[in-house]
Amino acid sequence: MKPHIEVNELLRAVHHDMLNRLQVMQMNLDLGRTDQVRRLIEDYSLRCQHFFQLNNAGFHQMNNWLETVHIHHPEIKVTYEVEGAHKATPDQDSELVQMFDDFLHQMKERFTDYHDQLIHVTFEMKQPLHVHVHFVGNWTVLQDISYDQDTLFEIQIVEYTKTSLKLEIVERAR
Repeated sequence: MKPHIEVNELLRAVHHDMLNRLQVMQMNLDLGRTDQVRRLIEDYSLRCQHFFQLNNAGFHQMNNWLETVHIHHPEIKVTYEVEGAHKATPDQDSELVQMFDDFLHQMKERFTDYHDQLIHVTFEMKQPLHVHVHFVGNWTVLQDISYDQDTLFEIQIVEYTKTSLKLEIVERAR
């Protein structure tokens, strides 16, 4: 992972994002597109709800990673959602961050300027814990990627195409 993010850097990113969203809403209001403004407010509200749900599920470090990865990697767009009420352990939280960070580090050199890098994560907070990850980008050389640590999770490739990679990360039986 990149060096520690300073509070001012984080606040600057949060305010920049908020200003962009407000400007888009203002533009849509000026154009009389109130339905679009409602949709934007709903989307932002849902994003905030998922942030709080992920924190409540015990994924504090993972939440930090998901919410700040764009600061050091602006080419990456991340969305996520949380289903269920099971709690993650601190070890699961830190290991999942390490897995995401390792994958990003290995894939970073393969990113192309003209191709969006999107990540959508669904946390199924049940036993066993399931994390579904959908990467949209350029994954033509995935066979070089590895994650060979003794882990709390098992990783399964659900879909692998030139532009889409779907993984299921499942908690190993204890």
